[in-house]
Amino acid sequence: MDSLTVLEGKKLDAVMFVQDYLQLQLESFLVTYLSFPHVIREDHTHVFGDAEYRNRICEFIGEVVSSVTYVADQTFSLDFSGKKIECSLSPDVRISPEIVTIRLENGDMIVF
Repeated sequence: MDSLTVLEGKKLDAVMFVQDYLQLQLESFLVTYLSFPHVIREDHTHVFGDAEYRNRICEFIGEVVSSVTYVADQTFSLDFSGKKIECSLSPDVRISPEIVTIRLENGDMIVF
């Protein structure tokens, strides 16, 4: 999806855990995960519930998105120079019709 390239080059300013979902503030963009994403670093994947999950995802604060991957009904991933915050969009694991929302600078929304 071409509109997702606007996230490339944006710095992660904040990680917000909000009861049962997660938000990432990428400068003036807000990415909301209604299903907690995986944190992929080097050779290890951290999932919500792991003892180090919060620490590993917060380590991305200050880093810049190098690329965005979106494959319909499969995956949405923010790549930070080889490390990723990634979630499945597979219909098999969906907990709701929406898994990820992105609020753009102008207030428009992208919904997966």
